[in-house]
Amino acid sequence: MTTTRVTLPADIVVRAGGELDRDRSDRPDWGIYADACWAGWPGVVLDWPDFGVPENDENAVVAIVEAFARCRRGEDVLVGCRGGTGRTGTLLAGLAVAAGVPAHLAVKWVRTHYRTNAVETREQAVSRLHAAFPPRLELGD
Repeated sequence: MTTTRVTLPADIVVRAGGELDRDRSDRPDWGIYADACWAGWPGVVLDWPDFGVPENDENAVVAIVEAFARCRRGEDVLVGCRGGTGRTGTLLAGLAVAAGVPAHLAVKWVRTHYRTNAVETREQAVSRLHAAFPPRLELGD
């Protein structure tokens, strides 16, 4: 396996995957990781239990905003967790909203464009990470 390229609205590209993808993938310029198995890779590792939501929403939102800005600049950004499905899907949903997907459609969007089983729990599906961003987040470059 390798990481999966996901194209967000406005042709913004991010990579996503899990621990099994790591050994066959190039290191990104930066990433958001929801599992300590990614420690040592460039970016930030969030405190985020499997099948749950981040321990600190604010840290996760800051990381998603940073990732979105980097993706928009064309940097190679990776989001991942251990399995590459639940927490990774939740991060992708936040990025999708930042790119213009309506928050109430974010989970469906991720399941259509990444993995059909992404965002594994109800808690992840209703996470405030999906609603934390105005549509088409405008960031100063």
